[in-house]
Amino acid sequence: EQLGAQDCVLLCWSMARARHKDPRLFHALLLRVSGCARQLSPDSVSCLLWSCARVGHYHHASVSALVLAAAGSMERCSPHSLGRCLWACVALRHYEPRLLRAARVRALARMQLFEPHSLVLVMWSLAKFGVLDEQLAAAVAGQALQCLAGFTMQGLANMAWAVAKLQQQGGQQQQWGRTSGSRQGKKQQWQQQQPQQQQEHDSPGQPVQQ
Repeated sequence: EQLGAQDCVLLCWSMARARHKDPRLFHALLLRVSGCARQLSPDSVSCLLWSCARVGHYHHASVSALVLAAAGSMERCSPHSLGRCLWACVALRHYEPRLLRAARVRALARMQLFEPHSLVLVMWSLAKFGVLDEQLAAAVAGQALQCLAGFTMQGLANMAWAVAKLQQQGGQQQQWGRTSGSRQGKKQQWQQQQPQQQQEHDSPGQPVQQ
């Protein structure tokens, strides 16, 4: 009970780093800190989300509070924290449009600061969620070309997979649009707003978060 919010964050992060699974302790720490999620720094919020994903612990109310806190503080989020939040949401299968919208605005405004790993996380997350955003994808691709020498082989493979997947999804939706009536078109528009989860074997490898 004497632990502060930052102490809880560090304990969750340490457990995740060590891959130490103690569901009861982790859950208790998460409940304690998620109640004051909006008071945490963007880096602390992203660390908590990463920790949840790393140990495979999903509690909807707590994760939702953290994700909304991340969305609300996105203007102060670093590229690394932004990418980590998106990666965690994909890993936890937690889709929140408000986070994606806030991350989009922040990424476009600060794209020149994104390094290879964060670029991979953004593009990979878009592909895994099935979010078609040509402007953001083009900005990520342009920045990736600027720092191409910094990519690992796995990073390049994940980036290439994400680009191909988004192009495939775009082609499928265009084909659907040409053959759909107004009623079906409304249904497809709604479906485009939902996460399109991909099977793990479709990807060359999930980006590793350190």
